Order: sequence, then structure tokens, then C-alpha cells
Amino acid sequence: MKKINLYLMSLCLLLGIGVKAQTTILSENFSSASGTTPPTGWVQNFISGSTSNTWFFNNPGGRTLTSPISSPAAVFDSDYLGYYAYFHNVALESPSMNTTGKTVVRLKFDHYFYRTYNSFDSVAVEVYNGSTWNYVWSSRSTSTISGNIDLDISAHAANKSSTKVRFRFVGDYSWYWI
Repeated sequence: MKKINLYLMSLCLLLGIGVKAQTTILSENFSSASGTTPPTGWVQNFISGSTSNTWFFNNPGGRTLTSPISSPAAVFDSDYLGYYAYFHNVALESPSMNTTGKTVVRLKFDHYFYRTYNSFDSVAVEVYNGSTWNYVWSSRSTSTISGNIDLDISAHAANKSSTKVRFRFVGDYSWYWI
């Protein structure tokens, strides 16, 4: 993402009422990240599995980044971690954001998910509403998927004093998500 590039994920959280009144509350290009250290405020979350399963910001597997994704980007590279890295259930979480007074909240990002045949491999975007994580987008596609995603996440993120977004990868030796 470049506006949040998750393994090339582009995350840009926009607030506003209607199309005319938009205010960007978070835009991340990962230029301040390095190795496995995310930008300030972002957190690597090991939900289950090995704590060596990490998001990368330096593309150690040498994956081809195709437009609109460019370096630097956030990448979870299961293939790079190897067969013995075991099951992955990890997330990259945004800093907390205050959306108080906003009735419409949109999340936009670019992504590329290259996966294997495992039926349980998936990628997801979740929103924290102050007390629970809620799925707002996911894919278990049996083929490569990529593109621009534009989600209305108002139901979970509008008018909250502390909301977050996370990008979650679940799988086992399952290639990569940018």
C-alpha cells in the first residue's frame, strides 16, 4: 500500500459527508518503515502462530511491485518465511484515530494477493470500533487478486473517539499479500 501500501497496500482513510467534504485523517506510504519495523504508531499483531511471522517493509522476497503499488510497501510474505514458519495469523494495525463528529468514513487501499491452493488462506481488513474488531472486507480467492479497494466503513468507524484499521493475513506457506 502506498497511500497505505500493504505488501503494497495503499491505505488512505478518508472522512467526510458526501463527496465534496473529505478530510484525510490517515495516509500512510511506509517511507518511515524499515525491515520489519512499521511506521510510528503502527503495530505488528501476532494473533496466533509464531512471533517470527512478521510484516516486511523492505520486500525481502523480491516480489514484483506492479502499478499502482510501489516501494516502499507493507508485505506479508509467507513464502519468504518458508515452509517451517508454520501457520500465520498476523495483522498490521494502524494508529488509533478519532472520528468524532464524522458520519461517513471511507477506507481506500491498493493491494496484491498471490496465494496457493490452501482452502483456509485468506486476507482481510478489519475495523476496531473501540471495543471489537469487525470484518469489512476479505478474500479467500483461489487465484491472484489485486486492485483498488474503496470501502464505506462508517458502520464501524464513524463518530468514534478511538478507531483503528488492521490488515490481516491467515494462512500456511501461502505466498504473499502486498
